[in-house]
Amino acid sequence: MSVRIFPNKQPNVHEAIDIYCNLGWGKLQDYNFEIWKKAFDNSDFISAYDENKLVGFIRLISDGFHDTQVLEFVVTPKYQHCGIGKLLIEELKDNWGHTDIYCNTVDKNIDFFLDNGFKRNRLAPISKAKFK
Repeated sequence: MSVRIFPNKQPNVHEAIDIYCNLGWGKLQDYNFEIWKKAFDNSDFISAYDENKLVGFIRLISDGFHDTQVLEFVVTPKYQHCGIGKLLIEELKDNWGHTDIYCNTVDKNIDFFLDNGFKRNRLAPISKAKFK
């Protein structure tokens, strides 16, 4: 395994959605690739590749000065617990660490973020349905 991390490299939307599906985030037919491509075009990325195969990435948005929001942080199951998440976090800190970085996560991943320098805050994440 020879994984390399690439800041500012947008992954192929089909490869990314394949990772989502491998993580149990729906089925391939659930995704509208055209809409996801537009979302990707309006996001920043840090991508992890083993040779030419996408194995993980962080999708984020940032104003570049004050705030950065991690939208998705994924590593394909076969490559989890191999240090790839830590490498992605280090690249995130190197490139966006001058901003406040926000990330919502599921309970089972909280310790990973705490172990990598994130802190809990008093902000309560809230969600909404699409209004249109």
